[in-house]
Amino acid sequence: MRILTNFIALGLLLAIICPTAMAQTNLQQYTPSVLLRKGQWEFKHFTNVYTQTKAFDDQLQKDDQRIDGRQTFATAINQFMYGINPKYSVGFDVWVKYVNINDSQGQRNRIGLTGVGPKIKVAPFKNLSRLSFQSTFLIPISGDTESREVGATYPGLFLEFDRFLWINEAFYDIPLSSSMQLFVRGAWWTSFPRDSFRNQPFFETPITVFFNYFPNSRLTLYTSLEAWIKHVEDFQDADGMNANRVKLFSSFFSQAGLGMKYQLIPGLLEGELLYTNFWLGSPGEGAGQTFNFGLRVIH
Repeated sequence: MRILTNFIALGLLLAIICPTAMAQTNLQQYTPSVLLRKGQWEFKHFTNVYTQTKAFDDQLQKDDQRIDGRQTFATAINQFMYGINPKYSVGFDVWVKYVNINDSQGQRNRIGLTGVGPKIKVAPFKNLSRLSFQSTFLIPISGDTESREVGATYPGLFLEFDRFLWINEAFYDIPLSSSMQLFVRGAWWTSFPRDSFRNQPFFETPITVFFNYFPNSRLTLYTSLEAWIKHVEDFQDADGMNANRVKLFSSFFSQAGLGMKYQLIPGLLEGELLYTNFWLGSPGEGAGQTFNFGLRVIH
């Protein structure tokens, strides 16, 4: 847990060392659909902690016999974005992942830098300022993230798919009233294996809907519902080797959550808390829950 605490401390440190000049804006206006103004910059830190002791069985029920002990996976996503003009922003991501397994074999953990890469965000339609698109390409830094090598330093500790990851996202928000908003995010994740048990590219298509309520100018309360669909089938070829191929709608999981955002420094610094529960999924998919913490600075 010390490593997880360090994730959160890193986000706090980066927020504290940022300039503290007040921005003349309400951060609630800056949904993921809205681009930065020319010369503005944004830093986001988001730590997602997923933990599970159960998985879904063939009847789509949560089964604690499918998982030995407790498995916890944490992802620290650090994002920087700079506004070029009202239509374009550019930036980069740094993703750090951590896994902790506590089962009949004992407790083990590892951490690794699993993705670093550039991103670009565009709002191409003048009449649809609340519709934007973002593309991120992540390059894996840590080696043997699947712990497949002979004599692996972390045997049996799967940290992340060993892949180059290309994430394309679409964002759209719909104001329902002065205090309510609907936000939709759809994405297409394309994975290009580097040294993975999956030897062919594969695809995932998550879609998330958020309902936001603004009790006042500093506080945002929201609910979320996400469906994550996978389009890949794993099998053994004629030589008994692991292989994969594209298979549309091969498996899925869904999670629902409750969250809040609060402007710690109005117009400059925002904190976020989110809890989600995995309530439905294909056989073998994890039936866990997530605890999330975020910070966002816009200047």
